[in-house]
Amino acid sequence: KVIRDAFESASEFDLGEFKDSKPHHVSADHPLVKTLQKVYEGQLGKKADLISIGGGTYARSLKAGVAFGPLFPGRPDSAHQKDEYIEIDD
Repeated sequence: KVIRDAFESASEFDLGEFKDSKPHHVSADHPLVKTLQKVYEGQLGKKADLISIGGGTYARSLKAGVAFGPLFPGRPDSAHQKDEYIEIDD
C-alpha cells in the first residue's frame, strides 16, 4: 500500500499489475507434436530429439502450441541476441 501510494502521487510513474502465466506443457504424444516431429525427420533425415526449454514463449497463449525447430544441432544459438539469424540452408 505504501509503495502504491508513493507511485500514484508521482506523475512521472505509471504503476501496473502483472501476472505470471502457468507453466506450459504439451505431451510428446500430442498429435501436433507427433506431426511436427514427423515432418522434421522427413525433411532432414535426422531424428527429432524433443527438448523442453525454460523461459516464456508465445506458445503459452495456445492450448497445444509449441515452438519447434529453429535451432539445429551444431549451429550457433543466436536466438534473442543482437543480429539474430538462421542459416538459409536450415
